[in-house]
Amino acid sequence: MASLEDLAAGFNGRVGVFAKDLSTGATLALDPDGVYPTASCIKVFILMELVRRVAAGDLTLEQRLPVRADQQVGGSGVLKELSAGIELPLRDLAMLMTVLSDNTATNMLIDLLGLEAINGSIAGLGLTATRLHRRIEFAEIGRDIGRFAESTPREFAAALEKIARGTWVSPAACAPILDMMGRQQYVDLLPRYLTFTPYARAKAEGRTDVLRIANKTGFAGGVRCDTAILLWPHTTVVAVAFANEAADRSLAPEAEPARLLGRVGQVIADRFGT
Repeated sequence: MASLEDLAAGFNGRVGVFAKDLSTGATLALDPDGVYPTASCIKVFILMELVRRVAAGDLTLEQRLPVRADQQVGGSGVLKELSAGIELPLRDLAMLMTVLSDNTATNMLIDLLGLEAINGSIAGLGLTATRLHRRIEFAEIGRDIGRFAESTPREFAAALEKIARGTWVSPAACAPILDMMGRQQYVDLLPRYLTFTPYARAKAEGRTDVLRIANKTGFAGGVRCDTAILLWPHTTVVAVAFANEAADRSLAPEAEPARLLGRVGQVIADRFGT
């Protein structure tokens, strides 16, 4: 199996990785403190701020929001195709943002929670390079997805560790984050080559003999990102991989940066999953 360094050497772009075994503290890293665009992975922090506000009693996951036409935006998701004015509970908006990376649901939650509040929660975690720069407005983001959000592999993994350990606010607050990330429908990056069956999730509930994954992905031309909690029978691993500046800017499933992250997932599995 190739090393992370071998994979990076053969990749026409930048790649950063940080993975940590929460049982032993052992790590695997490649440019872990480099600043990379996160693409839609930053939506994990929006979800974290939402559950923090719910835990504080400011909001409930059952309260409903109408979809405004000015919040509907292209890219991933389904709400852009539906009629403005429909109402959805915050739980469903969060689920759409997480499992389908719905950009309209994302804008709705950013507008509700506030950009400053989301970044305040990020800063409260002690993360200095991680930031959500703006809501999803493609005219302002342009071809530089880093204008949307940025982080480092190590910083993002620190946030995932809090979710995995149940120390973000409380175990009860972390539970819906893990549940939603565990329902992810984009599993073609870090999980690509792993022995993992996302469509048998119900059969895996409560089992200790199968790999379960809770992750959030992001993509753009020349960019692939995955931020994952890998729950093996014997340990839990947080893993973050960011690739950008790829010569292959295709959004196809077989694009070079997508396959690269799949191979990174294999390296992580070989190191910690066996």
